[in-house]
Amino acid sequence: MSEPVDSGDHEPLQANVPSGSQSLLRIADFRRLWICDGLMFQGLWMESLVVGWLVLEMTDSPFWVAMIDFCRAIPVPFAGLFGPLLTDRFQRRRVILSLQMLNAVVLVALAGLFWIDALVYWHLAVAACVGGISWSLDWPNRRAFIPDIVGKSRVVDAILLGNGVQAFAKLSGPLVAGAALAVMGAGGALVILASIAVVSSVVLFGIKSESQSPDAPRGLSQSFSRVAEGLRYVRGQRVMLGIMVVTVIMNVWAFSFQSLLPVFARDEFARGPVGLGILSSAVGLGSFLGLLCVTQIRHPDRRVQIFAGGSVLCCAGLLGFAGSGSFAVAAAMLLLVGLGQAGFSSMQSAILLMGAPDDIRNRVMGTLVCAIGMGPFGRIQAGTLATVVGAPIAVASMAGFGLIATLMTVILLLGFVRPARA
Repeated sequence: MSEPVDSGDHEPLQANVPSGSQSLLRIADFRRLWICDGLMFQGLWMESLVVGWLVLEMTDSPFWVAMIDFCRAIPVPFAGLFGPLLTDRFQRRRVILSLQMLNAVVLVALAGLFWIDALVYWHLAVAACVGGISWSLDWPNRRAFIPDIVGKSRVVDAILLGNGVQAFAKLSGPLVAGAALAVMGAGGALVILASIAVVSSVVLFGIKSESQSPDAPRGLSQSFSRVAEGLRYVRGQRVMLGIMVVTVIMNVWAFSFQSLLPVFARDEFARGPVGLGILSSAVGLGSFLGLLCVTQIRHPDRRVQIFAGGSVLCCAGLLGFAGSGSFAVAAAMLLLVGLGQAGFSSMQSAILLMGAPDDIRNRVMGTLVCAIGMGPFGRIQAGTLATVVGAPIAVASMAGFGLIATLMTVILLLGFVRPARA
């Protein structure tokens, strides 16, 4: 398999990479990308809670809270599938920078609308939709960028470092969001979000790598044929196909619980923004601890087992959360959910990036974004069920189905976790 391509005139970047996992941060471009990943996920976790709480206060409806997540998620499968047709034509750093600047503009606009007392629900819905499009184009490019910067042999180390800062953001973001809502109100929290996006854009300006897809599509016909090629490739690889199937299951039936956390905090446990932040940060703490465990057992032969096992643990933790009945037990169960998410998220991208040929890497990641983009169906289901039967039953029923579907995939899809028959 060929080495990752860098389109500049200099030698491939990985030739100058120092040895040692921590030394990845000595690579200037990776360090900047890593910092921006942390800022991006800090903003995403803060935004999820701030906007969710703001919508709950505006509408007093679990359904409309879940619909904001639906608006954020509905563009993802389309942009994820067809986005590489556009982004493969440009340098990856320019794509990432342009999308980050778009996020900054949107958040500055939301903060301004709030402070002039003109912010209404549809503004938040449109901003969520733009954010979904931006993320679905940005995230696969960030992931595809990593092998170009550090070399394919060090992708797992780079992904784990990236997931470490993401886990920290998942822990700190909700706490900062809850404190900001309690002390400064929604307006102050929106100003903080806009500031994070602006700082991230500034940091991205320093990235120098000129890498892009080694074989950009020429013409519309070739572009669409490449989409089909990426889908066919994934379908023919049982491990990759299993990753995609479980990703759909988790995003539809498990991860939808995030949109209902404001409802649990306020209506089930009688807590305010700080309590909401504690619940969400419990997931982040679990993810952080889970990553420490993954680094100890991340042998190449165990990657798929870690991914599948993490998915099962996440669903089991959600069943416990839904039936907890108390704030303390709920936080403990969400920590278990975070442990499972660590196994799921750390191995998901690593397995795909290690297995995909360089010339279709972006298309494989785009297919992954399309699988993630099935989440809107879960948001609608979660919001509807929570309105009709209550948030605990909604989360329990969806997590139970996700657990059964994941186990069936592991058992029935030969060549995924178990070897295929000869």
